[in-house]
Amino acid sequence: MNNINQHIKNFFQYLNKRENREIPILYKVLFFPNILTKEDFDELFYNSNPYYSVIRTKYFNNITSNNFYHVNQFGKYDKNIAFAILSKNQFHISYFINKKGEFDVGNIDINKLINRKDRDAYLNSLKKKEVFYNTDSFGVIFPNLAETIIIDLEKTPNLENMKLTFVDKNGTITDIDLDPNKLKKILLNPDTTPQKRATFLNIFIKKPLFYNISNYGVVAKNIALALYSERPILRFINLNGEPDLTGINFKTDIYRKVYNRQLSLNYLLSYFNTIQNKYEYEYIDRPDMIGLPTNLFRVYKCYPGEHQPIFINEKGLPSLNGIDLIPDNIKNKYEVDISNTKELIDNEK
Repeated sequence: MNNINQHIKNFFQYLNKRENREIPILYKVLFFPNILTKEDFDELFYNSNPYYSVIRTKYFNNITSNNFYHVNQFGKYDKNIAFAILSKNQFHISYFINKKGEFDVGNIDINKLINRKDRDAYLNSLKKKEVFYNTDSFGVIFPNLAETIIIDLEKTPNLENMKLTFVDKNGTITDIDLDPNKLKKILLNPDTTPQKRATFLNIFIKKPLFYNISNYGVVAKNIALALYSERPILRFINLNGEPDLTGINFKTDIYRKVYNRQLSLNYLLSYFNTIQNKYEYEYIDRPDMIGLPTNLFRVYKCYPGEHQPIFINEKGLPSLNGIDLIPDNIKNKYEVDISNTKELIDNEK
């Protein structure tokens, strides 16, 4: 590689000296940074063309020990500051940097930052040790505080290694401990929006687990249908955010009402995602769609492995019991494929 680089350098030096041809800025950045002119730097820092973003990123990776994934043009927030993304442990972290590649917020006013990534960049550049992610606007829930997620990059960046907390405009972290009785009133209030319900329960458990939560009590007391954040999976949960089917009778409360269109398919899907924890499903056919027996259901996006479609029983587990009861003409019409289900059943043996 060193020999190749030397040949490239020799080639451009030859063109420059013998033919008086200008060395392209990309090769100046890579091989001749000492001959970059003021005009070159102006072009490098302020040109919004995506090509220059690539060159900027290479430049800052060369002059620092950081592994930048992307560097925007300077001047959008502050003349001497650019938005940059750093790649670390398979995660992209937002920062603001100056022209030396140092983390710096310059004269940026955090109150004028509209996007969550911009607020992340501001706080990450201030604190440097903590990694802030998905920072909300300040004052939405508590005065002068913003909901944010702290990520431990020494571990795999997943929900288990994320902490939902609050931060002020100086980057000072403030944990909020909600009173359980106050939380219960918020969750059970039918006027609380699904997203606000999810926000407060996330604050209570200190994990960004839920995206939204429906009204409690639709199918059973103190039980709600919840949509999770990491994947669009639905489950029934209790007031503590735990998967729970207490008080729910499958035949009368779920199957019959879904079959008669009194409830949406989401309730059936939630039941199967809650009754077992081995598989997760994203979509389900109507029970009467392809003439399946009452003990068999077709679901899609089965995790882990993303098998689809598969057939499951009332316990939410892969099953083909009763599949032979479907007439061949119906099987052909609806493309009833049992191969994925059979594979999962065989794997469990």
